[in-house]
Amino acid sequence: MNKLIHLSFFCVAAAQAAVVVDITQIGSDVVISHSGTIDTASASNTGFLADQGVTIGKFGPNTNYITFGEVGRADAYSVSFSEFPFAMLTSGTAFPDSRTGDTFGIYRGENRLYLPVGYVTGETITGGATFNGKTLADLGIVEGTYTATFSNAGTTENVTYNVSVPETSQFALIASLISLGFCYFKRRR
Repeated sequence: MNKLIHLSFFCVAAAQAAVVVDITQIGSDVVISHSGTIDTASASNTGFLADQGVTIGKFGPNTNYITFGEVGRADAYSVSFSEFPFAMLTSGTAFPDSRTGDTFGIYRGENRLYLPVGYVTGETITGGATFNGKTLADLGIVEGTYTATFSNAGTTENVTYNVSVPETSQFALIASLISLGFCYFKRRR
């Protein structure tokens, strides 16, 4: 039992040290959200990025750029990627119609991690972006689950990308439930 308690503590600690990015096509829009924490205690801050607004970019076979959150400055950290979601992006660059929250990004071309200016290890970052009138295919994003794994001075971090298109049956179920509720309340009158 004691070993089980230690194992579950380890799993909770590991889950807190990750960033999860959800990329979802909702109708004719693509909505991206991110949330999590990063351990930068031993990482080398290499300066800042003056963000030009590119959120998703594939600039070559081994150069991908994925960043979210508000446009502006971000601190850049030097990291070493052992796994990168190259298969997630097929082509091109994209600029969102809106961006919110904390800046978060990875750039494989220069082995960089981007975080809000003055980020403190363990702080939760949240944010996202919306592409109006775009599908996953328009953005060159392939549906699936992907992982970026990198280390910064001995600390290994994972970023999980969940890319999905909700099933149309889910929308139909929701619409049916709303219709039934409407009929029920109308009949009670």
